[in-house]
Amino acid sequence: MSRVIAVRKDSEGRITDYKLDDGSVMNHDQAVNAVTAGELEGLMVFQNRAGEDSIRSVRGQENYSLSSLPEF
Repeated sequence: MSRVIAVRKDSEGRITDYKLDDGSVMNHDQAVNAVTAGELEGLMVFQNRAGEDSIRSVRGQENYSLSSLPEF
């Protein structure tokens, strides 16, 4: 199982890409599919207010929040 170690954000601060511990990079749609399939550790998919699929870290994990990960 892979883990996200860094993120890329757009000009509005939304995460657009996810860098994994093996060096590969996924766009948002790929990451949603990977989380849904159980391939990414520590993340979950939820529907945001606009009804779109979004990703967030599973609550209760120490020192692991997507918003606090370094950018690449």
